[in-house]
Amino acid sequence: MTHAAPTRNPIPRVLSRTWRVQDLGIMDGAVVTARELTVTLRRTRRGLSGLIDGVRATAAEVLYRLRALRADPVVLSEVLNPDHQDAQPVIGKRRACTLHRLMAAFGLREHYALASCVVGREVASLAALTETEARAVWRVLREMFPERTAAAVGA
Repeated sequence: MTHAAPTRNPIPRVLSRTWRVQDLGIMDGAVVTARELTVTLRRTRRGLSGLIDGVRATAAEVLYRLRALRADPVVLSEVLNPDHQDAQPVIGKRRACTLHRLMAAFGLREHYALASCVVGREVASLAALTETEARAVWRVLREMFPERTAAAVGA
């Protein structure tokens, strides 16, 4: 297997962030109203969603509020993802593609199931494997298919 430069972990670091913003109503270049809002942008399994002063809002509405500001928002809170691994680069799409092709050539259909079993966590994308995890998967493939893996690496 050739080694490309590792990419950063795709697991998001921040699950939600809440800001206090000043919402200015401007008419003809003059401020006619000013009020403070609390806006939250959060990441869910379905994508991004938000709250404006505790009322549900789309991510687009929250982003509009943040982009329309005339002053920097104040971050009130952040919820960090406990699964984020700052120090663990991942193998990326190119090496994942190579791993997929090898698994397919060996007749394996359940690529993610095998990787999940080897690394001990759910793997939804081979590209999200760390270098150590990818090597562990490769080691298992070599044990399962010694002749084929030797031919695959040109040994």
